[in-house]
Amino acid sequence: MLKDRTSFLKLYIAVIFAGLTVFPLYDNIPPKTEIWVTIASLIIWYVIADVILRITPPIKTLIATHFKKLDKLVTSVGDLKFFFIFWIGLMIVWIPAFCTLFPGTFGYDAPIQLMQWLGDLKLNDQHPITHTVMIGLLYDFGTKILGGSPNTGIAIYTVVQGLIVSASIAYGLLVLRRFGASAIEIILSFIWISFNPFIQSLTFSITKDILFGAFLSVFLFILWQCLWNGKWDKKTAVAFIVFGILTCLFRHQGVYFFAALLLFLIVAPKSSQRKKKSMTIAVVIVIATFEVFGFVCHTILGIKPGDTREMLSVPIQQMAYVCKQKIEGQPINVTDEQLSQVESFIPESGILAYQPDTADPVKTTFDTDAFTSNLLENSVLYLKLGLKNPFEYSYVFRNMTEGYIDSDEMEHMGFMLMNTFDSFYNIDIHRSPILFEQYYDFLVKDTLDSGYQRVPLMGILYKPSMCIWLLFLILGIIVYRRDYDLWLVTIPILLQFISLLLGPVALLRYLYPIMLLVPFMFVSCINNRRAQRD
Repeated sequence: MLKDRTSFLKLYIAVIFAGLTVFPLYDNIPPKTEIWVTIASLIIWYVIADVILRITPPIKTLIATHFKKLDKLVTSVGDLKFFFIFWIGLMIVWIPAFCTLFPGTFGYDAPIQLMQWLGDLKLNDQHPITHTVMIGLLYDFGTKILGGSPNTGIAIYTVVQGLIVSASIAYGLLVLRRFGASAIEIILSFIWISFNPFIQSLTFSITKDILFGAFLSVFLFILWQCLWNGKWDKKTAVAFIVFGILTCLFRHQGVYFFAALLLFLIVAPKSSQRKKKSMTIAVVIVIATFEVFGFVCHTILGIKPGDTREMLSVPIQQMAYVCKQKIEGQPINVTDEQLSQVESFIPESGILAYQPDTADPVKTTFDTDAFTSNLLENSVLYLKLGLKNPFEYSYVFRNMTEGYIDSDEMEHMGFMLMNTFDSFYNIDIHRSPILFEQYYDFLVKDTLDSGYQRVPLMGILYKPSMCIWLLFLILGIIVYRRDYDLWLVTIPILLQFISLLLGPVALLRYLYPIMLLVPFMFVSCINNRRAQRD
């Protein structure tokens, strides 16, 4: 039976990783070449999987034998001391990045959120209200209470964000140690995450994804501990609920994680009935709190919710692309009636504004009310166009998502280091390095110009898309080990990735929450915690 499961794992790795290898190449190479590349990838990945599965046990034994003293030293340190050692160590390593990016990268949606807080724009829930309020309060604290410049207010926010993220990472390393991770695994995890140029740069960028990633990480580690050791006391329940609520409040799709978790808890075949019931109640409290918060904001306070077109980015792009081909006289299976129906919610100007790698030009012209007023008929239209033009739909999907599978194809990598605050807002927030100015060139070289790839192994280890490949690997390992508890913890990570595929553009900041969980996935892949526990 074990041999059969090992064969399954090798075949799974071969099929999935071959698919990930070929996916970015779709429509970029001739069809016949795609077939041969796929076959070659299947063979190569199967051999790689076989080799790795054979050499991993002896390597683990060798490391365990030669680093017994180091393991003993790491395990002898108390939990609180261990946490502060890695928390402080991480902050020290990140000081150069903070100083050179000072007061922080005020880009993405942050300028709009600050203008909403200051009253220059109407407040809405397109971006999480909790994040907007946090930006505004810390900005006011720096500028009004401390009497500093706008840069001071933004710097205070960036410092708080950096402290929260680094604390979440230190806590994650502590949990890994509790689960028996070796000293080498912990040290390698710390080195990877602390010196990762992408994580350094984004940690000091003002965008909701960063704190969402930190809160999601802590919540998953709490959940993992509950499933692992069966401990469920008042302190654990409160932490579970608090970080669950924060996860939802700092990114709207967080509530879908908990809806899925609730479903799996209901049908869970394991765990004591008492713990299962208590955890289910806690998840319900998280979901209910988020819904009540939304009701208060939208109904009582009159804050307009965000437009649902954000999650329709891929369908919008697909319909726009085939209709653009029709308008330009290209051979395409779209009738005049279908084009007219699409133009009822996407005007011709929006269709012609189509760009392969971002939905924003088309999405901004999309009339959500017109689409939803006849939702069934328009949804059927979308499906009909897809059935008649499957290759065109696949082509659009590839263009929108390939950056997550191969980050070298991510067109907008530079956004992570760009201050997009416009002078139109009349607030002087600007990058003003206070120390380590030369470190900025290092970050730019490593993140934008791929300088890190010239260092042996770093091109693979620090490639942002590696976290997605690792996610797919752990899904196969879960089935191989039949580890139900690990599956529950992995559900939110998988749903986070799926939500990225529905977004308007492939951006590195969307990967950030999954990148923070690389140590968890790495340790889980190479250590069979279920076998140790059983």
